[in-house]
Amino acid sequence: MLKKYGKYAVSIYASYVLIFNAIAFLLPTTKTATFWIGYGFTMLAYAMQLGVYYFTYGKVKTTKEAYFATTVANYAFSHMNTQVLFGIICIFFSQIPVKYALFGSILIFALGLLAVSKAMLGTKIVSDIDTKVKIKTYYMRSLIIDLQKLLAEAEGYETYEEVRKVLETVKYSDPMNNEALVHLEEKISDQYEELVIAVEKNNVVKVRELCREINILFVERNNKLKLLK
Repeated sequence: MLKKYGKYAVSIYASYVLIFNAIAFLLPTTKTATFWIGYGFTMLAYAMQLGVYYFTYGKVKTTKEAYFATTVANYAFSHMNTQVLFGIICIFFSQIPVKYALFGSILIFALGLLAVSKAMLGTKIVSDIDTKVKIKTYYMRSLIIDLQKLLAEAEGYETYEEVRKVLETVKYSDPMNNEALVHLEEKISDQYEELVIAVEKNNVVKVRELCREINILFVERNNKLKLLK
């Protein structure tokens, strides 16, 4: 995403910098310490915005990641706009005492940095939780896909309805897994492997027996998951 849109972002920020520099140096202004404080912190705000853009959009691959990156970038953009306005005030009212110009610029920068940092931290926390959820639900999502494939193979045979019932059980079971249930889920996996063989052989009696055992294991799994929450 950075490679695709990066040149447009650089062009936009370059335009901001050019306009601000034209205001600062082409219009009649007095180059006092207050002027340079406002000018320097505004250039810093532009640099911070570009940095945030690079680090937030640099690794974006999904729509969700783009949303998080935009949230962070918006905080940086708000900080930049606030500093630009304060910088212009310092440029045209350069008689403002240096201590006030410095205090205002430092305050704006600190608040902007805090807002961006909090947004980036929030994004990181949400991203980590999302990753953990994907990992913890992988077993169930994978089993559902396998059962859907098995159901397609059983279509037209007597075993179809039994496999469908197991698929429904799995679909409506708790999608999360827990390390405490590894042994139980290994049993389910073993039973599933046997079920695949039974379906291939169209062994109706064996399929019914295995489906019943898998359903019982899932009842046990779901109940234990409730206790672990």
